[in-house]
Amino acid sequence: MDDLLPDVYCFAGFVMEPKEGRLWFGSQTVRLTPKAFDILLLLLADHGRVVSRDTLLDEVWPDAYVAEATLAQNIATIRKTLGSYAGERFAIETVPKRGFRVVTKVREISGPEAAALVASKMDSSSDPLGDDSAIYEGSYVPDQAVMTRRTGSWRRPQNLALAATLLVVTGIIAFLGWRGPRVPLSHSTFREVDVSQLAADGNVSLVNISPDGKYVCMVQKAADGYSSIIAKQINESAAINVLPPEQRRIVGVTFSRDSSRIFFTSYEGMSGEGVLIGKLYSVSLFGGPINEIVSDVDSPIAFSPTGEQIAFVRNSPAEHRSSVVVTDLRDMQERVLAVRESPENFDTTGLSWSPDKQTIVTTASEKNGNMAVVGINTQTGEQQIINGEDWKWVGFPNWLKDGSGIVVGAFSNKTGNQTDELWQLPFPSGVPRKIADGFNGVLGVSLSGDSDKVVAVKSERLAGFWVADLPNISAATRITQNAGQLNLNPLGINWIDDHKFLYTASLNGNLDIWVSDSDGTPSRQVTSDPSAEYSPVPLADGKRFVYVSTRSGKPNIWITNLDGTGPRQLTNENQVASPSLSVDGEQVYYSSPDGPDNSTPVLRRISLDGGESEKLTSAMTLLPQISPDGKLVACFFQDPKRPMGPQLTVLSALDGALVKQWPVWLQQDQPPVRWADTQTLTYLQHGESSSTLYSQKLSSSSPEILIDTPHERIYRLSWSRESGRLIYEKGNTVNKVVLLRSI
Repeated sequence: MDDLLPDVYCFAGFVMEPKEGRLWFGSQTVRLTPKAFDILLLLLADHGRVVSRDTLLDEVWPDAYVAEATLAQNIATIRKTLGSYAGERFAIETVPKRGFRVVTKVREISGPEAAALVASKMDSSSDPLGDDSAIYEGSYVPDQAVMTRRTGSWRRPQNLALAATLLVVTGIIAFLGWRGPRVPLSHSTFREVDVSQLAADGNVSLVNISPDGKYVCMVQKAADGYSSIIAKQINESAAINVLPPEQRRIVGVTFSRDSSRIFFTSYEGMSGEGVLIGKLYSVSLFGGPINEIVSDVDSPIAFSPTGEQIAFVRNSPAEHRSSVVVTDLRDMQERVLAVRESPENFDTTGLSWSPDKQTIVTTASEKNGNMAVVGINTQTGEQQIINGEDWKWVGFPNWLKDGSGIVVGAFSNKTGNQTDELWQLPFPSGVPRKIADGFNGVLGVSLSGDSDKVVAVKSERLAGFWVADLPNISAATRITQNAGQLNLNPLGINWIDDHKFLYTASLNGNLDIWVSDSDGTPSRQVTSDPSAEYSPVPLADGKRFVYVSTRSGKPNIWITNLDGTGPRQLTNENQVASPSLSVDGEQVYYSSPDGPDNSTPVLRRISLDGGESEKLTSAMTLLPQISPDGKLVACFFQDPKRPMGPQLTVLSALDGALVKQWPVWLQQDQPPVRWADTQTLTYLQHGESSSTLYSQKLSSSSPEILIDTPHERIYRLSWSRESGRLIYEKGNTVNKVVLLRSI
C-alpha cells in the first residue's frame, strides 16, 4: 500500500514526495528524468545500505535488458543535477563490486508535518506557471516496479485527464530531449573516473590530448639526448611517427584547436652548449614539413578560443624575470601581458585560455616556496591567485569548457605517498576537489575539449637493492627485488650496522620507514603514520633514528626509537630536508629555506634535545652530508662569487666556511652525495636512463668511476660506517600513459 512509503524524504536540503513524484530544493522544483527519479527513490528507501546493481537494473527496467553503462549514466545524472543544488552535501557512494549507497543523512516524515512542509514549498515557489508546471516539468509518477517494492500496489492516476496530460508531456519531452538545469562542470565532472592505459614507455617525457579527444601525442626522449614525437588514436594501438628523433629538447606540445596539427616548443642542441633559445614549431599530426612559428619561447602554448592568438611564457634570466607573452598569429605582433620578478617566476609547464577569452591561467612560484594557480586578465594583465592552496608544486592548468573550473596537476605535503595528484579547482572561487592521485605530474596533464577525458602519466620504479663490498664494488649481489614504487624521489637509505638498514617505501600506500637485513630477510615496517615519513638516519647506538615527517603539516625532522615508538619533533620550520647526524650523535645537520623571501635553502643544525637551530650558511646549500670524522659537510653549494648554480662542495662543519669545490653541477632530480670514508665522497650523475657513481678524493681535482649502469638508474645509496659496505638501489622507471574518463 501507498501508506508504507513516507509522505516525504528530507535530505541535504531536498524534499522528495515519492507518492506524487515530486522533488524540491527550497522552493524550486528539481528536474530529473523518470528513470533517474526511480533510482533515487530506491536509494533513499534503503538509505545507509548498499543497493546492488542487479536490484536497480531489475526494478527500474524490469522487462528489458539494460547494460550497466545505462545505470552508471543515470547515477551520474543524479549526482550532477543534485550536486548543482547541494554541492558536497549530497553524495552517492559507489561500493566496488557491490552497488551504490546514499551516505547523506535522510529523514522520513509523514502526516501533518509532511503536509505542512510540502505546502510551504508550494506557497513559496517562484515558478511563474504555478503548481501545474511542477507536475509537468519536475515530477513523475514513479515506475510500478519501484512502487511495488515499497508498497505492494500501483497508485492509479486520480483521473484520466491527468494521465492524458502526462502522456502528452512525456511525448513532448521525448521529442525535444530532456533539458535539465545547467550544472557547472566543476560540480559534475570527474566525481568518478574510469582509468585505462594507453601506452607504457620509460622514455615518455610529455603527453597531450587533442581537443576532439581522439588522439594523444607523446614526446619520447632517447638515451643519446634525442627527442621525437609520436601520436596514436585513443582506441587504436598503432602509432603515428609525427617527428623523427633529432637532437633537440622538447618542453611543450599542444594540439591546434582543430586537432590537425601539433605545436611544439624545442631547444635545439644540448644544454651544455651555452644559452639555448626555445622556438615554437608546428607539424601535421601525420608528419611532414616543420614550420617555425615564434622564437624565444620557454613553455607550451595556449590558443585563444578563436585560435587566432597564442600565449606562452618567456624567461629572461639576465633580468631575473619571466613574462607571459601574447602573439597574434595573423600579423605576428606580440605584447607582454604580465611580468613576475624572480623568485616569483611563472612556471613553464603551460597555460590555458578561458572559453570567455577573459582570463589566461598559468602557475607561478611564490616567495614562501609554494606555488599557486594565477589568473591573468587578458585585457589589463592584472594577476590574481585562484583557489590558494598549500601547493608545493602545481602545473599544467586546463580550463573546463564552460569556464566553471580548472583541472591541474599538483603536489602538497598532505599527500601521504608524496606523488602528484589531479585536482579540479572551481572558478573564480570554491573548494578544490581531488580527482585522483599516484601521478607523475611533470610529464603532463591534458584535458579534452569536451572536458570529460584527461590524459596523464603514472610512473613506477621497478628496482632492487644491491650490496657490494670493497674492494670488489663491481661484484654486487642483489638482495631484494622491490615492489613497484610510485614515488620517484631519492627518499633515503642508511645502514644501521653492517647487516641491517633503514629505507623508505610506499608498500602500504603511504611513504613509511622500513627496516631490513642484507641477507634478504623480509622487511618490517617501522612507521605507520598517515603522513609521509622518509630520509631515515640511525644514531650510532642503533637504537634510535632521525627522519623527515609531514605529520605536523610540513616537512620537519623527528626522532623516534628503532621500533617506531616515542616519536618527537625536533624542528619547526618549512621544507626541511636531508638530515645528517654529527659524529657524536648530538646534532642534526639539514637544509631548510631562509632569506628575505624564505626561498633559499641553507645549512642549519639543531641539537637532538631540541631548541633553536643555528644557521651555518647564507647561500643555497642542498643535500648536506657530514663526513665520518664530523669535520666536513659535503653538499651542493651556490658560491655567491660564482653564480653558475650549486656545485659539488665541501664546507667546514664548524662554521660552514667553503673548503673546496669541483665543477660538478646539481642535476634537476638532485641525486644524493655520500661519504665513503673521511677523505672520499661519492656522488651520482644521471643520463636519460643511466647512472654513474663517481668517487672524489678530497686531494684530487678529478673523480674516478666506481659504477656505471648504462641502461639502469641508481636511485639511492649508503656506505656502512664499520666496513665501508655499499648498498644501492638500481632499476628502471616505466611511464604509463593513462586516460581518465569522467563517468
